[in-house]
Amino acid sequence: YPSPSKSPTTSVPTSVPSPRPSPAPSPSPSAVPSPQPTLSQSPSLIPTVSSAPTNTGTPTTAPTPLPSPSPSPVPTTDPTPVPTASPTVAPTLSPTSVPTTAPTYSCDTILSTAKADLLKSSYTSMHDAYDSDKFGHAKYSCASTMIDDYEQYDKAEPYLWCVVNHCSRCDGDDDDGSESGSGDDNGDCPTASVGLYSNTTCVSATYNYLVSNAREHDPP
Repeated sequence: YPSPSKSPTTSVPTSVPSPRPSPAPSPSPSAVPSPQPTLSQSPSLIPTVSSAPTNTGTPTTAPTPLPSPSPSPVPTTDPTPVPTASPTVAPTLSPTSVPTTAPTYSCDTILSTAKADLLKSSYTSMHDAYDSDKFGHAKYSCASTMIDDYEQYDKAEPYLWCVVNHCSRCDGDDDDGSESGSGDDNGDCPTASVGLYSNTTCVSATYNYLVSNAREHDPP
């Protein structure tokens, strides 16, 4: 607050000029601090935006939903089955059969045996009637004895046809005397014992005996 100024002293005027009164300095007012307003905790008046759309009355066009492409099914590849190797079955080895050798009968046995006993139980003709499995392969030398010495013409026919059937085993050469097999009537070639080693000469000689035997057996 301003302090009160002092009243000037009243002097009696004299002839002496009065000095001009000097103005008393005015005290400078001291600034009183103004109270700062405090912010109250009143709620803010900032408008809150509602999340709900405001109906302005203007129709809004709903956006056309874009069709979402359906996912294409990814083809599943079936695993390729791995072929399983079947176990190798070891072949069953059958026991090696020892070839059976046809029994060999002497020519005397053949000469003394009846024709019916020399033949198979079943045959188609005299060409395959002789039972070589039972009595052994026919021999050219025994056939000549059967015809020339014993005149067994009826028995000689099936016997000689057996000789013809085995002439295919004669693969030798008559000129140089080479022979196949053992070289006798017990071997491969039935005419080897008479020096005929080829198939041709074996067949030719045996057919000659067949023709001669047929003439003697059935004379005209």
